[in-house]
Amino acid sequence: MFYLTTKDGKCQKWKMANFEGHKKTSHVPGDDHQLKCTENDHASFNVYHVCAYQLNENMLWPCAQGEHLQNCRQFECSMMYKCPQFYCIPWSYICDGKWDCPGGADEGKHHSCRGQRSCKLMLRCRESQICVHVGNICDHKKDCPLGDDVHLCSVKHVQCPNLCDCLTMVTKCFRLKISSQHFSPMLQFYSVWMKNITFVRGVLDVHFPLATLFSMTNTNLRKIGRLSTTFEITRRSPVASTSRENRYFDVHASRRRRDVQRFQTSCLICLICRLTRGMTNLVILDASSNNVSKIIQTCFSSATRLSAIRLNNNFISIVEYAAFKTLQSLSFLDLSDNLLSSFSESLDVNVLVLDNNPLADITVDSFLAMKSDFIKTTKYQICCLAHTKSACVSDKPWFVTCDNLLSSGPVKVCFCVTLFLVALLNISNLVIQKVSLVMLKETVGAATVTVISIGVIDLVCGLYMTILITADISLSDNFLVKEQIWRSSFSCFAVFCLTFSFNVLSPTFLFFLCLSRLVVVVCPFAVVFKQRSFVFKCSLSLASSIICISLLLTTVSKVVYGKLPVKLCSPFLDPTNSVPIIKILTWVLISLHLSACTSIPFTYAWLSHHLFVRQKSMQEARSQRRSNKFMMIQFTIQISSNLLCWIPGTVVYLLALSGQYDIQLILWSYTAILSVNSLVNPTVFAATVARKLWKEQFKIETQLQVVHQE
Repeated sequence: MFYLTTKDGKCQKWKMANFEGHKKTSHVPGDDHQLKCTENDHASFNVYHVCAYQLNENMLWPCAQGEHLQNCRQFECSMMYKCPQFYCIPWSYICDGKWDCPGGADEGKHHSCRGQRSCKLMLRCRESQICVHVGNICDHKKDCPLGDDVHLCSVKHVQCPNLCDCLTMVTKCFRLKISSQHFSPMLQFYSVWMKNITFVRGVLDVHFPLATLFSMTNTNLRKIGRLSTTFEITRRSPVASTSRENRYFDVHASRRRRDVQRFQTSCLICLICRLTRGMTNLVILDASSNNVSKIIQTCFSSATRLSAIRLNNNFISIVEYAAFKTLQSLSFLDLSDNLLSSFSESLDVNVLVLDNNPLADITVDSFLAMKSDFIKTTKYQICCLAHTKSACVSDKPWFVTCDNLLSSGPVKVCFCVTLFLVALLNISNLVIQKVSLVMLKETVGAATVTVISIGVIDLVCGLYMTILITADISLSDNFLVKEQIWRSSFSCFAVFCLTFSFNVLSPTFLFFLCLSRLVVVVCPFAVVFKQRSFVFKCSLSLASSIICISLLLTTVSKVVYGKLPVKLCSPFLDPTNSVPIIKILTWVLISLHLSACTSIPFTYAWLSHHLFVRQKSMQEARSQRRSNKFMMIQFTIQISSNLLCWIPGTVVYLLALSGQYDIQLILWSYTAILSVNSLVNPTVFAATVARKLWKEQFKIETQLQVVHQE
């Protein structure tokens, strides 16, 4: 019984009276389902062919004049495409380069004939844009140019192997001991699945010439029978070892050498390579969740049509050079969850998955020659090294960049200029201090000891900047791949120690200097702070204690954590929250800086007040008042530099504790903020000594003039 849809949308039984185009068409005598093309013509057609446009040798069929295609406006097409307001055509006629619908609707833009056409719920023909309806598959009629729709139809007559499950063209074998007897009936299948295979027996001189999908996953092979391919053992690790690095046999195929050793062992990659040999139609290979440890060069050489390979969740540590080079059609390669330390294949693959691999030995050029549209990895450096046209997805931490140690040119220039000025000013200050003692014929006083100590501490700032600049220059071309090595190196931990020491020593000695000045002014008879030996011992004790604590903390961090969380090797930045000791040190530094920001200005204010009171009460000379005025200017400059250095630094560290922060802000704070004291202090101290020398020289010249006049 046949049905059609009327104009009002109702479904009615098909009758001759309902089909106006064939009211005058006669039935073939004795067959109500057979209609004549014309009244006087012997040609006829089945009612199945009503409004069905088909060609036979480029001629319209079954009615050459198209009588079966008349008045098809309301006809509903079954398993065919409806030309707008006209007849039906097979889906395989769409996007075939020829107009079959009036006006060429079958080749129109809405079918995406020039792009990647979607064949939803239909079979896409190989190497074409043609789609075939599921009802037209295996109908003994070739609709695909390569015959895909009729090529797989004979599989339903193949007997299913014992202990396996078969569904149309697919056979699945799970949890069994498999032998060559099982493989024999599987040779005619197009999809072969083997899972949890525990034993393989017999000479596996078989292959699957028709297979387009081959899957061997979750195998737990204890023994593989004698293989027909010979292999040469180059290195053998203990079989009983449970280590991921040792559970493999390093072998490679060798058919030309005579003196080769045949062996029986759990060489799974040998079995996979052996079974895939001769699979010229193989499109998908799944060998995931096995014990494969090495991909040999000639493994997939014969499967040239391979489009997708899954080798994830194995123990692969070695991929021989050009192992995938012959696979010109390869578009998907999954090597995730393996032990790859390097990967330098020159692949032209659409999707490459490298999640959860160490990849510790990659180089800058490893991925430049790789033409992949999409790369997925947990190693964020790969996304930095990949081609700019490749879309790369990785779990990149928010605080890392693809730059070198010192990210940009302005930062590098500022680092170098700051380092030069710190070294120049502090060395000049130490030289001036020494020259003044010689010229004035004085011994080293208590205040001079403290000033020299502060100068040495400021040189520590220049030392850790020198290490960072040297590391940036030496690792500039390979920093992306060497960052993990740098963060675990002794140089990085030396920067860690120097940074902590400098940030603690600087405020401590500046406070000690202003405290000693205050004691001398407030208690002029307390001569202990005027004694060089006492000040020297205090300075040495403070410096030794802080340096020892820094070395201890650095050693503990190196032993316990192995590497620092950021490339700047700072003891106060931990965006990963994985090093608790850094958070403790950060709070210690914040407390120290806040204490110094309040105590040093208060101490200098108290000192200035006492100087002003003493000057007023004693009615000192004008020269003495000028000297005190210069001292006030010196105090003001030092207080300003302290506040400018420590308050912004404290704000930066508080931001680092609270959550995400700008890496550029941290770089500039290291460059322009933390070094302020190291630039201001030697300038002030050198200016004070230079003024003292000038006054002494002026005094000597005045005395000479007086003597000369007399």
